[in-house]
Amino acid sequence: MVCKKFVLCFDGTGNKFAGDGSDTNLLKIYRMLDRTQTHQYHYYQPGIGTYITSHSFDSTGPFRRVQSAYTKAKDAAIGSSFDQHVLGGYKFLMRFYSPGDEIYFFGFSRGSYTARFLAEMLDCIGLLQPGNEELIRFAWKTFAKWDMRGDSMDDGEKSKLVAYMRAFRETFSRPVTRVKFMGLFDTVNSVPMFENAWMDRRGYSSFVQSSARTIRHAVSIDERRAKFRQDLISMKKGHGGLCEDKADMKALHPGRYRPGREDEDEQDASEVWFAGQHGDVGGGWKLNSNDPWPLSHIPLAWMVKEAQTAGVEFDTMKLKYFNCDEDSTSYSGTLEDTMKNGIVHDCLTYGGGVSALSTLSWRLMEYIPFRRMDLQPDGTWKAIRWPLPGGEVRDMPHGAEIHGSVIHRMQIDEKYRPGNLIVGGGGRGVKKAEEKDGIGEWVVCNYKGDAVRETYVRRS
Repeated sequence: MVCKKFVLCFDGTGNKFAGDGSDTNLLKIYRMLDRTQTHQYHYYQPGIGTYITSHSFDSTGPFRRVQSAYTKAKDAAIGSSFDQHVLGGYKFLMRFYSPGDEIYFFGFSRGSYTARFLAEMLDCIGLLQPGNEELIRFAWKTFAKWDMRGDSMDDGEKSKLVAYMRAFRETFSRPVTRVKFMGLFDTVNSVPMFENAWMDRRGYSSFVQSSARTIRHAVSIDERRAKFRQDLISMKKGHGGLCEDKADMKALHPGRYRPGREDEDEQDASEVWFAGQHGDVGGGWKLNSNDPWPLSHIPLAWMVKEAQTAGVEFDTMKLKYFNCDEDSTSYSGTLEDTMKNGIVHDCLTYGGGVSALSTLSWRLMEYIPFRRMDLQPDGTWKAIRWPLPGGEVRDMPHGAEIHGSVIHRMQIDEKYRPGNLIVGGGGRGVKKAEEKDGIGEWVVCNYKGDAVRETYVRRS
């Protein structure tokens, strides 16, 4: 019997279907999935801040319109519907999943965080049986409490919560395989109740909790907005490095809930940095008439290739339509043209891709003391408020893996000189490196000569 494959796509804040070149990479991936395969199930979820509506069908009056606009704006700002998004994917799997089936997640922006959170929830709480919908809220509240734990939670209380989650899982849940593949575009958190909790937790990486077999994360080099700080798979806090609760997490995964010996498989995680800001990696920008392919096409092609390797099935004709078929004659040419001419947007610069009013709004937000993670000289990360963000460049950890298109673009485009990449330092480092700094020294890390998978690291 052929096992079923579940492909779940979680889009970014405010993103939804447009049907044109401004669709995000999540929507393009969803459109490319092979729907002729009856064993592959697909799920798409619009981004946070898109589908919050009034409970009344009468939403045409002025009050209803204002109320709806306010609710959506609030949701986009603080992720007030985050639980609905996580549980939407959970209910989909709850309805159709059978033990032994394969699960694949894709996410962009906060949608990436949703995918990660759901994967961790499956690890800890498991998947309820169909018909037990009344228990979903209990499962959510229990796991949310665990994820929001702080250093103030003593060992006894933590052990009690771990024991409760394990008992809940063994009583109500069914065996669920590890997520086979997780493909993420520029993950950000910005869901205050969880973001603040993990910033306060010593030795806690918000990502490494997930047991996904294969993780691929495309990260933006050029995003500068404080509310779009990257959330890295390699991010670790000081005071002990990686997750201090590893033994507790392992206790939540009794062998009989993992078919076969899959718990012994190592995790294959790769994080690759791409040119452009947040939307240049995850998509969503409207194309100019003389701009046939957005810069986001490069991370899209990379992610599709990685997903194919992991077992996701795509429609060959749609791959050709979106120029993601490596056997197509135009495949390499499109990647090269996009690398040379793809526009790098900047929401903090007037004329950088958004209206003057939007630019002003984003610039003003850079002078609010948001908490954010700051890379320390010893390679650890620390939560800070001061100095104010002020449009600072992103921190890039030592040893970051850089996509080949970035190196080639720096070689041929004298205007593209990201200071955080060339000079380093991040944070209060320089936005644009000086000519005397060159482009740095780089060596091939993986897939030498591959048009879409070649990556580089800084020469040590």
